[in-house]
Amino acid sequence: MPAAERLAHSLRQRALASLSRREYGRTELSRKLLQWLRRQPPEVLGVTEAPGDEAAPSPATSPASFPALVDSVLDGLAASGWLDEARAVESRVRQREGGRGLRRIEQELQQLGQRLDAPLRDRLRDSELARAHALWSRRYGQPPLDERERARQSRFLLSRGFGMDTVRQLWAGWEPPQDEA
Repeated sequence: MPAAERLAHSLRQRALASLSRREYGRTELSRKLLQWLRRQPPEVLGVTEAPGDEAAPSPATSPASFPALVDSVLDGLAASGWLDEARAVESRVRQREGGRGLRRIEQELQQLGQRLDAPLRDRLRDSELARAHALWSRRYGQPPLDERERARQSRFLLSRGFGMDTVRQLWAGWEPPQDEA
């Protein structure tokens, strides 16, 4: 088997192993496979020592050809249904929606080269207040005792990606306890 075929087979096996553990988007899996390729010693890549030369890579296994090789492997996985962008986004949202707000989820997806579709974004937006309240209840469980504590709890929710409007709705009707004199 030529070096390029062995390398493509190895990449496919590595990609399938990763996909068997969790869903990946194309960009994220491509990045992962390219990192793996760049860490491999020359013998794994099919580079042989030629007499009088340093190392002579074949054109199919040179670092310049890695993106094209990874793309062809990922195209095959997508065609066979192993790699599905929508499934990867749905999986990531399911993992994150319990403790993250819409803005944080969108930011994480953007870093992975993925985007929310409109129905999923609407579903998250509609459940934003309930998810913020559930997270707040798990973390604190009781209303803040003063404005300082309320601000601290608000910063916690904001850092998790919930919007200021959601935090305001959560605190609607809350009043700090009055000191009895």
